[in-house]
Amino acid sequence: MPQLSLDYRPTQAGRLGPTGTYIDVYLQSIDAADADMATKVWSTTPQVSFIHPLGHERGWDQIKTNFYGKVLEGRLKDRHLKLVGDPAIHVCGKSAIVEFYWELRRHYKGKRRACARRWQETRVYEHVAGMG
Repeated sequence: MPQLSLDYRPTQAGRLGPTGTYIDVYLQSIDAADADMATKVWSTTPQVSFIHPLGHERGWDQIKTNFYGKVLEGRLKDRHLKLVGDPAIHVCGKSAIVEFYWELRRHYKGKRRACARRWQETRVYEHVAGMG
C-alpha cells in the first residue's frame, strides 16, 4: 500500500490521494459486487475481519463468499454506495484509521421498490511490505 495521505480530494477524473483511492475502490467494489476488485483494498488473509449490518465475516474467504457473493450479488439487484460527508483519516505511522458515513441505495431481488440506509464504518489500513 502506498504512503497514506491525510486528505481526501475526489476529482471528476477520479484522481485522488492514496487514502482516497482506497476508499473509492472500496465503494466501486460494493457497487459492482466485485470481490476481485476488492482485493486491491482488502487483506486477503484469514486474519482480516469485517463487521457489516448483516453480520460479521472472519477471513477473506468469508468476506468474499458471504458478503460479496451472498449479500451483494445474491440478494441485491442494484446497489450504490456513496460517502456522506468527508471521511476522518487518522494516520499512525504506516497505518491509518479511516472513519466515514455512507448511504447505500439498493434494490433487493424480487422487490419493486428501492430503499436506502445510512451507516457508519471504520476501516484500518496497514502498509505491508511488498504489497504495493
